Amino acid sequence: MAILLVYNSSFDSHLEHLELVLKLLRQKTLFAKLSKCLFETSDVEYLGYTIIGGSVLMESAKVQTIQDWCQPSSVNQLRAFLGLTGYYYRFIKGYATLASPLTNLLKEDVLFALIKLRLHSINYSKRFPLNSASTS
Repeated sequence: MAILLVYNSSFDSHLEHLELVLKLLRQKTLFAKLSKCLFETSDVEYLGYTIIGGSVLMESAKVQTIQDWCQPSSVNQLRAFLGLTGYYYRFIKGYATLASPLTNLLKEDVLFALIKLRLHSINYSKRFPLNSASTS
């Protein structure tokens, strides 16, 4: 499956390029499903972006996803969040400054320190009662 996007600044040049693309498809015996084609549209959603007349915007569903994202509770969730927001970094003012503390949490020494802190907060004496005598 291929995505063909034909954009031109003028309608006349757009028709010329569109004709050229359709001729090439015919020559190579390739087909486009008419129900999946959009013609003469001023906006299109493409690769997570909305392109409206020459402006590139974030897809509104992705904006909502980022705004509604729950606080990550695992490394994988944090990586997923940073991956999604990183894809749209150019749309988030001060992204590097905002993401830096979260990215620092992914460093191995930080993860080890957090795990160590978490382990020390668990009271093992209640979970694993110790006995001075051997049980065997």
